Amino acid sequence: MTELRVDDKRSAVGPMSYCLPAPLDEEVRATLEAWRTTGKVARLWARDASLWTAHDESQWLDWLDVIDGEQEAAQGIVEFAKGAQHEFKHAVVLGMGGSSLSPEVLSRIFGHIQGWPELHVLDSTDSAESRALEARLDLSKTLFVVSSKSGTTLEPNVFKDYFYDRVSRRLGKDQASTRFVVVTDPGSDLEDVAVASISLMCSSGCLESEVDTPRSRISAWCQPRSWASMCVAS
Repeated sequence: MTELRVDDKRSAVGPMSYCLPAPLDEEVRATLEAWRTTGKVARLWARDASLWTAHDESQWLDWLDVIDGEQEAAQGIVEFAKGAQHEFKHAVVLGMGGSSLSPEVLSRIFGHIQGWPELHVLDSTDSAESRALEARLDLSKTLFVVSSKSGTTLEPNVFKDYFYDRVSRRLGKDQASTRFVVVTDPGSDLEDVAVASISLMCSSGCLESEVDTPRSRISAWCQPRSWASMCVAS
């Protein structure tokens, strides 16, 4: 696999900077300085909900230590990717908004790496775009990643139903079930669908938290007994 570094891409593009109107720039700088001098940064890391409304904000800050979780899950992610490398020509993320923006940005940064599935992202409700994407795919060699944190977002579920039907018509339902992966919160309706309808072995890769709240980690993974028994549930 060819190694591509974000630093290399950034160097190729050139230095990046931002410029704000003077009044706004002053406000931003003053706010950043206030956060530093009044200890708000430390309070953020301590998950101090009083930085906001003092209600449940502390339950939504798992992203602060997401890097540690990703590093712990790294080997499983690598194994997952290697399992897909020679099975599939295409990988399609079915999401909407936040669940698909990150994969799309990364795909544009790194591009298609020879010898690995080509990544596509579908986050449009325009039926013409769905049909155009389908025309570019070999459905028998495509992995579909259904991404929805809540599991109830309408668009990814519609995409899932559509492509599951298309693949089932081509390969039969048993084979179709081996070509769908779910990224969602533990216990969501979408996870239930994956377990019941896609007949996959499912395992949560979330890190434990002192506060038991809905959360999603895209890098969550499970070790497959075979490709046909694989599911990702975060």
